[in-house]
Amino acid sequence: MVAGAYDTRIVKDLSYTLLHPKVNVRRLNTEPWWDFSIPLAILGYKDVKRSIPSWLFLLFRAYVRLLLGKPNPQAMILNLNYSKDDTADFWTSFIEPDILVITHFNQDLKILKNLINNTRKKKGKIIINSKDSKETSKMLKNYPSLFTFGLKDADLIYEAQSNHIVVLKKNSQRYELQTQFLPTVKSESIAAAISVALSKDIPLLEALYSLLKFEMPLKLVKNIKGILNT
Repeated sequence: MVAGAYDTRIVKDLSYTLLHPKVNVRRLNTEPWWDFSIPLAILGYKDVKRSIPSWLFLLFRAYVRLLLGKPNPQAMILNLNYSKDDTADFWTSFIEPDILVITHFNQDLKILKNLINNTRKKKGKIIINSKDSKETSKMLKNYPSLFTFGLKDADLIYEAQSNHIVVLKKNSQRYELQTQFLPTVKSESIAAAISVALSKDIPLLEALYSLLKFEMPLKLVKNIKGILNT
């Protein structure tokens, strides 16, 4: 689960690219817009308008698949960044992340606090920017499955240089990543996604190679073209 005040979608897409070679993983490509968006994604059905007979047939198929189908364990990558309390309460009433990535913590977002509590209950991994450590110190004090990324005092340290290079450091490892193929993508978003890969035991160098396969989302590409043409 990728959550935060902003940058959640790009971190979700980057994380999918890094995990996909090693992990049986799916992602939700559209923003959840109603109560069944996430359940449909989990079941593998498109989130489109349907007639009443179509809904009944879908529910029957889903029931039969769950009852008689062979187990097919998969990971699902979602991103949420809703600010309304009632929406936060609904989504977090049944979402318990194995891995929670917080791109940018905002103490006013109830959904972040709910997701942190749910992840703690499940003893999942929590990934957070080290600059947000002070704000979350009470909630995450002595939490054993905490991984941080940041400019300093972090498990994964990143440094953005002026010549389209991001330096990534973990323990004694140090690598440089050329980022011309990632226009407008922030260095901290790259570090957040790589932190997800590391949490799934994917080596840092292997994650960087996988990142070269990343394809910019079509909507973001259109936005970039629009900026360049103005």
